Amino acid sequence: MLKVASTAMVCSILCAALVLAEAADPAAKRPRPQLTPEQRIERELRRLTGQNFDGNLTLVPITTDALTATFPHYVFYNLRYPVWPLELVPPRPLSSSNLIAVSPHGFVSVLTKPDVMQTFFNANRHRAQTDPQTILLSWLDLTWIFSEDGFFQFSVGQAIDVKPQGSDWIASGKDLVQPRGGDEGEIDVTLTIAPRGRIISADETRNIHTGIRPICQATKLLDPDPIVRKMAEQCLLVMGSRAKPYLDAQRAKASPELQKAIDAIWLRMQERERTIHSISKPTTRPATQ
Repeated sequence: MLKVASTAMVCSILCAALVLAEAADPAAKRPRPQLTPEQRIERELRRLTGQNFDGNLTLVPITTDALTATFPHYVFYNLRYPVWPLELVPPRPLSSSNLIAVSPHGFVSVLTKPDVMQTFFNANRHRAQTDPQTILLSWLDLTWIFSEDGFFQFSVGQAIDVKPQGSDWIASGKDLVQPRGGDEGEIDVTLTIAPRGRIISADETRNIHTGIRPICQATKLLDPDPIVRKMAEQCLLVMGSRAKPYLDAQRAKASPELQKAIDAIWLRMQERERTIHSISKPTTRPATQ
């Protein structure tokens, strides 16, 4: 006669089997490793482009109080492809300067142009965050990324103005290009924001002019023509520390004589910046990068 095993006996047998299985496979005990935001970004880039993360790319974290309030537990990055002295053309669908957002659940959003900012804000903003000024500051903390080329420096969140219009809010502000080496301009932003924080409309005007950029100046420091040498030195002095990655790349493949010339101009660039900073202390909101 067949006997029906009791429930307790069946559970005991199953538990024993699970213990034996774990003992036979130690890996079963180990929790699955959690990916960092950077690893998630690399995985998403491979999915989007079919390419591995290039060592020439720059991934810069963006952290501000307004972003933390508007998007709790999100992390933001600026992903840049080099533009100067030679442009590295990004694979589609990426642009030269991209906004990357990683959600608390690990989902990666890749924004390649400002046109999609409104959709991102309305879909992902923390619903408790309805303050129009904080929402505007969050926008300004991010939108400069789409104009960045690795040399611009921005004073973010300037000329803030928030006023009611009926039941909505009109919030406006600017990201100002710090005038340096011929760089100038601004990004003007006006948001119409509903009482519960939804962005009804977003208007942006970008008026930005590029100043001096590294092209071939380091290679001309020993040019036989003294005028060419002087022009190269002057351009590098004006660019200042922003040109350091370019100088390092050129120095790595230069002759010993040119390496000495690059080292000498770098010392002059540092001294010039120290002098400028000692004369004028910045009073604007620091650039977000």
